Amino acid sequence: MNQVLFHFKDTHLDEVIKLGFNYVINDNEVDVILPDVDYEPNDYYVDPDEQICNHYGINYDHLNCIELV
Repeated sequence: MNQVLFHFKDTHLDEVIKLGFNYVINDNEVDVILPDVDYEPNDYYVDPDEQICNHYGINYDHLNCIELV
């Protein structure tokens, strides 16, 4: 299964802790690796990045970027 790396803005460490994710602090980012989820083209969120954020309860606006690992 693929994994996804979420690069949170460092100002949102409290959110990461509240969500219960394991994290690593790199430079000015908080990095979290989570399993990828299947993309659902008929979902409310058409954008795959927004869709996976919704799945995990992550605020999309609190991220610098998302990438496959």
